[in-house]
Amino acid sequence: MEEEMLQKINEIMDLANKAFEEGNYQIAFSHYLGVLFRISAYLLYRDLGMLIPPEGTLGMMKVRYPDIYDVIEKYKNYQLALESVTEEIAKSIREDALRIYDKEIP
Repeated sequence: MEEEMLQKINEIMDLANKAFEEGNYQIAFSHYLGVLFRISAYLLYRDLGMLIPPEGTLGMMKVRYPDIYDVIEKYKNYQLALESVTEEIAKSIREDALRIYDKEIP
């Protein structure tokens, strides 16, 4: 299961990076946020053996990984208003997603 989760994280990260490079910042933002949620689900599965849907991880992340929780909280409201995502916001979530990815994903 972990291998499949890691593969999906990598696939979405590739999509996010491609969209960002093409200047599709709203799509890139959406993918980077998806990466952060999937990393959360992966970490909880790895640590606890619990398979939780990515969007359902926030409560447990607040306690176990508050730094990742804070990053997701910073961006999650943009998910409801993607049209407000600017290049600057996309760059910011990209930096955060890459930092967390590099730290947490083998």
